[in-house]
Amino acid sequence: MLTSYYSGILFIICLFTVSCKDDNDAPPVPVPELRNKIVFASDRDGSVMLYSMNLNGSDPDDLTEGSNGSISPDGRALAYVKENNIYTAKADGSDVLQLTITGTDKQPRWSPDGSRTAFYSFRQGGKAQLHTMKKDGSDVMQMTDISGRGFIDAVWSPDGSRVVCIGSVDISNTDVYLADGNQTLNLTNDSFEDMHAGWSPDGSKILFVSNRGGEYNIYSMNANGTAVIRLTSHVGVHLNPRWSPDGSEILFLGDYSIYKMNVDGTGLMQLTFQTEAHFDESPQWSSDSKKIIFTRNTKIGAAYQSDIFSVNRDGSGLVNLTANPADDFQPIWGPAGN
Repeated sequence: MLTSYYSGILFIICLFTVSCKDDNDAPPVPVPELRNKIVFASDRDGSVMLYSMNLNGSDPDDLTEGSNGSISPDGRALAYVKENNIYTAKADGSDVLQLTITGTDKQPRWSPDGSRTAFYSFRQGGKAQLHTMKKDGSDVMQMTDISGRGFIDAVWSPDGSRVVCIGSVDISNTDVYLADGNQTLNLTNDSFEDMHAGWSPDGSKILFVSNRGGEYNIYSMNANGTAVIRLTSHVGVHLNPRWSPDGSEILFLGDYSIYKMNVDGTGLMQLTFQTEAHFDESPQWSSDSKKIIFTRNTKIGAAYQSDIFSVNRDGSGLVNLTANPADDFQPIWGPAGN
């Protein structure tokens, strides 16, 4: 009888052990991510929605209705704008969460650690002011508040301690500002149009565009506004400078063609060429600095149709990633890696 009793106990223990082992060995459910993906906006389904696709343009997937997307640093979430409010969703478009309700909010941008989102808002009335909030929409903090000036285009510093942004009294007088929630510093403080500001990867320099020399050219300065250097000098309008993630080159738009140069302004190279049939805009570096994506607008009859293109860093390998009769625009890279 005692032997039967212990045999029964042993059987139960073995059964429990096998059951637990099976549960532990079950493969984990993969978390949706936008790593090694491109997110873009498109009206291909009748309304403007955000889509993801592989880096070669394959497997486009509709995520959610909205535009102006921003991918979280870990690639697991997407912030975006819908009806002038800020929303977030998981990387596959599920679990949509509305973060703001004022109907006055635009341009969400994740902080480098993914804990907060910066955006600009007209919620106070009058001119736009910059705000940040936690990723769940709580703890909203106003970062700028200078009478008579509006602020847009926030770009987080690499360490997440502050943002560079553009402040203006009117469209003909814009300056580059630095804001950390405690103070807002005017770095350029002139009577010209200073705009399109961004950071070097190490946070020591700021790129911006200015018409102070009569033409729109690209300049760099120290993060405190000192040591301003003009980087471009050829005739034309130069916009949207972007420092490469590896810190070695600067990408920019020149008369609707895409160029790159060394960080000191030397080594200028044209990567794409505007023609009567098309023009390019919105160039963005890939996370590994090897490729560039951009929007190409192609003339069809009296109108233009936009697609997402990629090109290698040296100008080779030009590819139309979307090749869709609808308008595809606002491309952004997801983070690299696994």
